[in-house]
Amino acid sequence: MPAQRYCSASTELDREHVWSLFSDIENWLVCSDVYERLEWQGSPWVTNASIVGRVRHNRNEKIRYVVEKCEPARLVSYVGHSNESGFASHRTIRFVDREEGGTLIEIHYYTVGSPDFAVAGEKFVQWLTERWIDGFARLCEVHSGAVSLVIGSQARS
Repeated sequence: MPAQRYCSASTELDREHVWSLFSDIENWLVCSDVYERLEWQGSPWVTNASIVGRVRHNRNEKIRYVVEKCEPARLVSYVGHSNESGFASHRTIRFVDREEGGTLIEIHYYTVGSPDFAVAGEKFVQWLTERWIDGFARLCEVHSGAVSLVIGSQARS
C-alpha cells in the first residue's frame, strides 16, 4: 500500500463559509495558480461527477477528479488521474470545527502508479496539494477579515 500523506491548514472562517468557498471550483482558480480551466462533468459534488481541467506544471496535464463521496461542509473524497501521467491519487478532505473557532482543513492523500512514475507522482501530488491548500487557506482568511488581499499596490479586504 502506498504511503498515506497528510497536510492541513487552519482558518478563522467557520466551516459553512469554508465549504461555500471550496465547493465553488472557480475559487480553486482564484486561490492558486495550480489549476486552469476547471469545469464540472455531471452535477457538482455528486458521486461519480467529475471536475476536469488542467494542472499548470511542466506538461500542463489534463486532469480528472472523480467524486467518491461528499458530505457538504464535512468531507469530500475523490480520485484524481490523468491519462498522460502514469499515476493516480486519492484525496480525502475534511472540514473540522476548531474548539477556538474557525475551521481545520485536513487533506489525506496517496498516489499509486507504475514504478516509473510512482515516486515522481507522489512528489507532484505533494507539490500540488501543499501549494493549493496554502492558497485556499489564504482565501479563507481574506473572507474571514483576518487578512487583506494585496493586489498590486492596493489592499482589499
